[in-house]
Amino acid sequence: TFDAERLGQDYVLEVRRLLMMHLTQLSMRAQGRSARGSTFLRFVGDLTALRQWLSQGLAKLSVAGVMVPGILLILASMSLLLAGVVVTILALAALLARSIGGSLEDAVRASRRRRSQLAANINEKLTHMAVVQVSGRGRRERNRLFAQSERLVEAMLARARVVGTLRGLAQLTAALASAG
Repeated sequence: TFDAERLGQDYVLEVRRLLMMHLTQLSMRAQGRSARGSTFLRFVGDLTALRQWLSQGLAKLSVAGVMVPGILLILASMSLLLAGVVVTILALAALLARSIGGSLEDAVRASRRRRSQLAANINEKLTHMAVVQVSGRGRRERNRLFAQSERLVEAMLARARVVGTLRGLAQLTAALASAG
């Protein structure tokens, strides 16, 4: 766990350094085209997700990458039929997971876009709150923020639905392989 966390932290540190170097070399025009909220989320939210994947997901994937073939070899030495049943179940589950993976990618992209829009709006309003208050646009901005928040909730729930489906598939696969 410690080594996996160290790997994740070191990697994110390097990516953050590279992002900052890239950002400081961009022209003012290029910087103006990208929303501040989007840039902020890259430094904080996206890198946190990357660190978690490296320190938690990659570690589990590494262990599974060694255990599954090892268990299959032991099974094959005991019974080729049994190993064949388990390999068939794992292959079918992998194909199904791959087909679901495209919708996960779309859902993640949509949730990141919505989060970025919300963060950019909040950043802008916090920076210019005096103008919002003086111009009497508080209600309008609250409504805009509420609408953006609702769209983010919808996007995050769509993402959670796909992730839940994939986790359920993994549990079903484990149960079927055990039953097989």
